[in-house]
Amino acid sequence: MPFEKVRPTHARAFVAQLVSAGLAPSTIANIVNTASQVFDQAVVDGFLGKSPFIGVSLPPEGQREEMHFLSPEKVERLATAINERYRVAVYTAAYTGLRSNEQWALKVGRVKLLAGTLDVVEALAHGVVAKIDQHSDRLLLVRAARVAEGDLALGSMSLGTVSRLN
Repeated sequence: MPFEKVRPTHARAFVAQLVSAGLAPSTIANIVNTASQVFDQAVVDGFLGKSPFIGVSLPPEGQREEMHFLSPEKVERLATAINERYRVAVYTAAYTGLRSNEQWALKVGRVKLLAGTLDVVEALAHGVVAKIDQHSDRLLLVRAARVAEGDLALGSMSLGTVSRLN
């Protein structure tokens, strides 16, 4: 369809098609805002008199489901029930607030138990470890607690953002 033939009915049908494709409201808003900017620029440049996206409604943002957290007792039950190989991963997930893609990209050299820190500079993306934007690295301060003889668990944490100057 030629650019100048696009009408508001087409723009609304486009939004409806995105909704029926099952896209999230925020994704639809991003796509529609980009398309709208293209048409707005066409108006500024004199190719169109009015953008077909003016007045087109977007789907409402859905309410996010309330997050539920495990109690320390349930974390302990899960950690003792799971294969011993993954026990530290359970404690790390439960008490640090790391995203799963950040947790699985952690390297031993970035975990400093004596200093009580985890330096989060990488994340797993599509099965590959990728550098996080250097201006948004996160440093987690973690207090370790001894749970049983020989076992070390992460007890509590505070989160800060590290700004890199280099």
